[in-house]
Amino acid sequence: MDPTEPRKRIKVEEDETSECLDLVPYSFRQGNVSLQEALIELKELLQSLMLSMGLSEFAEQPNSNLHKLSKEIERLWNFQCSEIHILGFIGDSGVGKSSVINSLLDEKEIARSSGAGAACTSVVTEFRNVDNAHPNPYTIEIDFMGSEDIKELLEELLRNFRTYNRPSLCDQISSDEECDKAEMAATRAMRTLESLFHDKEELTPEFLGDESEDAWERIIKRLETWAGDVLARRPDQIKDRSAVVTTDDLQSCKDYLDFLMNSSHKNENLVLWPFINLIRVYLQSPVLESGLVVADLPGFRDMNYARTRATERYLFHQCDEVVIVTEIGRCVTDPSITKIRNRCSMKPQQIVCTKSEELSPDEEARGKTAHNQQVQSMNSDIEEIRDQLRATKARIKSAVFFSMRSNLKMEHAELMLELEELEFERTKYLMNHRNTHVEQQLKKKHNNAGVFCVSNKLYSENRTDEQSPYMALSGILELRQHFQRLPEAGQLRLLTAYLNNQIPSLLGSIRQWTLAGSDTVAKEQAEALQRSLKEVKETFHQKLLASDGVLKATKQALNNRFNEKVLQLIHSSTKSWTKKSEHISDKWAQWHHSTYAAFCRAKGTYTIKSKKEDHCWNSELIRGPQKKLKPTLKEITSWLNGRKKILNREISEVLEQACTTLQSHKEDAPVAIVNIIPNIDARKETLLQEVETVLAKMLKSIEQVSLDMCEGHASSFIATLMLTAYSKCADRGGPGSDKSRKKTMHKHIKHSGIFSKYERLAKNAFEDALQQHFDILDLRATEQIDGIIRDLSTIVVEQGKKSEAEQNIKLTDEIILRVEEAKRVLETAQEALEKGKNFE
Repeated sequence: MDPTEPRKRIKVEEDETSECLDLVPYSFRQGNVSLQEALIELKELLQSLMLSMGLSEFAEQPNSNLHKLSKEIERLWNFQCSEIHILGFIGDSGVGKSSVINSLLDEKEIARSSGAGAACTSVVTEFRNVDNAHPNPYTIEIDFMGSEDIKELLEELLRNFRTYNRPSLCDQISSDEECDKAEMAATRAMRTLESLFHDKEELTPEFLGDESEDAWERIIKRLETWAGDVLARRPDQIKDRSAVVTTDDLQSCKDYLDFLMNSSHKNENLVLWPFINLIRVYLQSPVLESGLVVADLPGFRDMNYARTRATERYLFHQCDEVVIVTEIGRCVTDPSITKIRNRCSMKPQQIVCTKSEELSPDEEARGKTAHNQQVQSMNSDIEEIRDQLRATKARIKSAVFFSMRSNLKMEHAELMLELEELEFERTKYLMNHRNTHVEQQLKKKHNNAGVFCVSNKLYSENRTDEQSPYMALSGILELRQHFQRLPEAGQLRLLTAYLNNQIPSLLGSIRQWTLAGSDTVAKEQAEALQRSLKEVKETFHQKLLASDGVLKATKQALNNRFNEKVLQLIHSSTKSWTKKSEHISDKWAQWHHSTYAAFCRAKGTYTIKSKKEDHCWNSELIRGPQKKLKPTLKEITSWLNGRKKILNREISEVLEQACTTLQSHKEDAPVAIVNIIPNIDARKETLLQEVETVLAKMLKSIEQVSLDMCEGHASSFIATLMLTAYSKCADRGGPGSDKSRKKTMHKHIKHSGIFSKYERLAKNAFEDALQQHFDILDLRATEQIDGIIRDLSTIVVEQGKKSEAEQNIKLTDEIILRVEEAKRVLETAQEALEKGKNFE
């Protein structure tokens, strides 16, 4: 195509639009065709710019400005609104959680239901949208456990088996309820071990229950060896700890998921699921296009403690929101809702009630309320039509003449349509009536939590008929639309920065490259300008990128503050906190021996019958430190919030001072300097946005570290440090076990250095978060500053030499035309974006 010819306006086709949907917030896609068209055209122009630049000899020279520009174009051409929002779906077995996920994804049975086998409820499974890194129709990523996690799992399985099957331990269980739980846990443990090691004749109840000296260590070592054998038999494509499998169709994807989740060892099947931490499935689904990630989480009720800790850690550290799934018939009295809400109180929560179609018109008609009478009337109308249908059907059979039979068949068809309409209206009335009632009750009971009532049955039966009234009645469409909007604020922020700052600065940089050599600068002025440019570049490095620059200084100051305020507090309080913990342990020792043993078996969290609620020893231990640590950690977040403003000001001052310096040389190189100043401003805004985003994520990480430090949940620091003691105490059995158990607990609290280890855990968690987020900020800052420095290098061209642009005038002219065209398209996209915001 001749670059001088105007480009034809692009018509949006479905396959073209899908390439840019990741850039458009969900609510902007409905009717905002101009934004979609502009984004498609903009990406095409970026691609054409890359292709044009590739024709230059400088494209293959890494140090050339053209090569660097081409790389920046490629980065922005690959840009996606990568802001994601992870929804963690959790619920008891059989409530329809997997069916809700399948309905939301609009895929049949990709999320396995409990009916498919126990394994499906034990592995966290994420469903994500395809992206540049996962372009295949279906991609499965598998994250296998490391050796330490595998050992913890095997120890937990062995302990669960022995607790019920060793008389010296089982005899200590006093309540029937706990005995039943112990039996179920032992049965599940044995089934899991038999599935994994079905080819090991040595695996018997006698082998696992061996009580001879050093038996525990021998058994665990043997189980670890067997686990290594199982992992060694994995197919080559999943040999690594992190493995990737791609498929082209849904059935192949489901087949491989079935292989990974297989819990049957029949026909010598390989069983891997117990050793899998996490599975990610990348697929194309409308609900995922908005940046939503759907996570199918195991329920807490039927998991061993190792799985509980792993799931809880994922829930607290990865999920942005929790979706509690329950059956509508028992949702108001379902105790699991309260337990999950309490466990996840720091997360936004939604309640989804399934099986909303399960209603009995006859039951609803019983009574004398207005509602009962309305149902009675509907039932009567429906029964009347059915009577007419039966009579018409009889008349058709007895009709002699063809014309009479035809008329009767038409009448029968009309009656069938009327019956269908009446039945739908009754179903709609019954479902809406109960849904409204349930929503009101749940919101009242659970502090205005979001409540949705859905029918997977109605959705699955009508999903191929978009016009069916039952589709809307299923509630799935409303639920899907609600979830699709959740990532919208983050995506809108990214798209706004992309169109208002990143693309303008890129186009400005390309324009700057084309202008190199346009200004004729006298030797004396050129030398003065070069000195000023050198000073500007050095200032950028010293004040922004150097080890003592504002970014790394902020990171170091934050780390120092945590060390001085938090770690020093822990360090100086270690002795007193240990002493207080000893006193708490002495109070525990006053519990009845069977209750004390029950707490140890339950890892410190046990339901006392007289109080009818969980009592947590871990929370007791951390309650004292919590009172001092929480205000201190809150002070850290306040400091970082304040530091954000200072950081923004310091970055702005450095870049604005550079513009002032350049402005003073405007007469020396007017063409280049007039172009570069707004470009620096655009890059400044991009950098400030990155600061905002990274520090917001850092604040979130501090909250997560604070939660693990100050609470007693299963994956908290204190629970982690007490786990060894609980396990040792739980293994004590027989005569004198109560005394031995309490002695072991006291010794652990007094001599194991709990709070010294606690200090290290806090230090490592904080430093890991700090490193992760500031590494990203350093990278983003370097991209923008390098871009400005590259632009600065084009202002003055050494006398007697030609700039890169001047060495191929034809190519430069073509690039200029492409840039001007891109500017026009960009303006269209910016206008469409603003209209979309105003409309919203």
